[in-house]
Amino acid sequence: MKAKSTLIIKKYLKKRQRIKLKNSFENTNYRFPLVTIVTVVLNNEAFIEKTIQSVLNQTYQNIEYIIIDGGSTDGTLNIIRKYEKFIDCWVSEKDKSIYSAMNKGLQLAKGKWINFMNSGDTFYSKDTINSIPFSNFQNNSMVYGSIRLFNKNRKFLTILKPLICNKLNLTLYASGVLNHQSVFYNADIKFRFPDKYKVLGDLFSYFEYIKHGPVEKLDVIICNYYLGGFSESSNQSRSETLAILKEQVGVWFFLYLVMSFFLLIKPKIIIYIKSLIKMLIIKEIVKKLKKLLNK
Repeated sequence: MKAKSTLIIKKYLKKRQRIKLKNSFENTNYRFPLVTIVTVVLNNEAFIEKTIQSVLNQTYQNIEYIIIDGGSTDGTLNIIRKYEKFIDCWVSEKDKSIYSAMNKGLQLAKGKWINFMNSGDTFYSKDTINSIPFSNFQNNSMVYGSIRLFNKNRKFLTILKPLICNKLNLTLYASGVLNHQSVFYNADIKFRFPDKYKVLGDLFSYFEYIKHGPVEKLDVIICNYYLGGFSESSNQSRSETLAILKEQVGVWFFLYLVMSFFLLIKPKIIIYIKSLIKMLIIKEIVKKLKKLLNK
């Protein structure tokens, strides 16, 4: 199976090279550069179709779509085959990790910009990509926007706006700065997710990309993001966060610990302050009443 899928990749790369020679529109169009969307999936027959449809329904005309399947054994492959004539390339084989699969997508991608819209999540609307003025960000390493957050039961919770993606915020808030599905990476920057990080390679990628150029926070909702994914359910998340921070900022990783502790006790502090204010107001009222009664 692995040899077969490797052959598919090689044939696909040769095909893309021929297309590039015949039609230079894809990679040289300034206003509408080629955007590659990569979907990574494993046994997600319940939601993969929604993700595929949200990509194929985009009004932006210059899109390359790649699906990397990790060797699904449910009905996922049947759904992919249903749409395969609209998909530029899809591969199915076992992966070492989700980031190993995403690296395959990076290897295959020919776009100027790359987004990972992994299985289960969807673009906010059919006009999402079309609403991004990519021509304004030729020298940016990343562009990113907001997300609509849903719980595990796919009930809408809130809209989450990202923070400015810089070294300080990444140190303080780690992967809480932005959502991975809302990011478009500049493919001119050659990057691969390291094998040692299994659940938070996206955090590592942010640190690496900001080294190569400015980033742009867009006032655009990019995706619908559903909780219950791989990184949220893993016990490795905290340990990998600390490992990445130690690698990227050294001893300053302790700032993340301080901020995490503050965010943990923040609700209690707010409750205490409200109770204190309420108590002071009551005392002031009682004091004024006593004065009125003594007159």
